[in-house]
Amino acid sequence: MLLIEIEKQVKPLSRAEKWQLIKTVQEMLMQEEITELQHLSKPGLAYPLFTPVGLEEGAAKLQQYLHKGKL
Repeated sequence: MLLIEIEKQVKPLSRAEKWQLIKTVQEMLMQEEITELQHLSKPGLAYPLFTPVGLEEGAAKLQQYLHKGKL
């Protein structure tokens, strides 16, 4: 179904119905993301977790590049 067709069907809905539709679509997307992530990981394995703790210098450098428009 084309997006334009969906828009025509959604437009006459009440605000409450539109919010419910958004909630339902969001739940569908979350389930798809979970399913995809489950395919990427293997049960029982440990994966490294990277955090910005202790990397303040790198974050500051990235911020400088962003402000200068280099990224």
